[in-house]
Amino acid sequence: MEHTDQHFTAQHRWEPFQDEQVFVRCHFEEADLREVQFDQCHFEECSFVKVRWLHASFQDCTFQNCHMQGLDFTLLKSLMLSFTLDDCTVRYANFAGSQLSACAFHGCDLTGSDFSQANLSKTTLSQCNLAECLWEEANLKNAYLAGSQNLVLNPAMADLQGAQLELNQLPGLLNYTGIKIV
Repeated sequence: MEHTDQHFTAQHRWEPFQDEQVFVRCHFEEADLREVQFDQCHFEECSFVKVRWLHASFQDCTFQNCHMQGLDFTLLKSLMLSFTLDDCTVRYANFAGSQLSACAFHGCDLTGSDFSQANLSKTTLSQCNLAECLWEEANLKNAYLAGSQNLVLNPAMADLQGAQLELNQLPGLLNYTGIKIV
């Protein structure tokens, strides 16, 4: 079923299970998505503002060109997180401690997001803006970070074993070591 140009507010009542739904240019402003399970849903050009989504889950969902600024992803069911974000604005989001190993981020603006203690092993973060992100104790084992910009993190504070980076990303890692590239 496709939902186009709809506004979902706190008054909208959701069925507990949303399967293979498509949402295009929909606005989820103060929407109450608590405990709703989204399975194989697609969100395109949607806006999520002040969403209440405690224990909601997104399994095999895609988000394309969505606005999700300032959301707290730690409130979601961590065992049911499997999503792809393409060209989304996800600035100042809270992913701290989240299980994101089954997730992918492509071309997203993640400025100021908190990934502290998040499990990002084998996660793809390609062509993303990672300015001002927090990475303390993040698990980035075998993560793919190539093409992302503004990556600045202390390698002693995050697990980067096997992570794939590009040469131009090294200054952001050396920033904390005092080593200068000349």
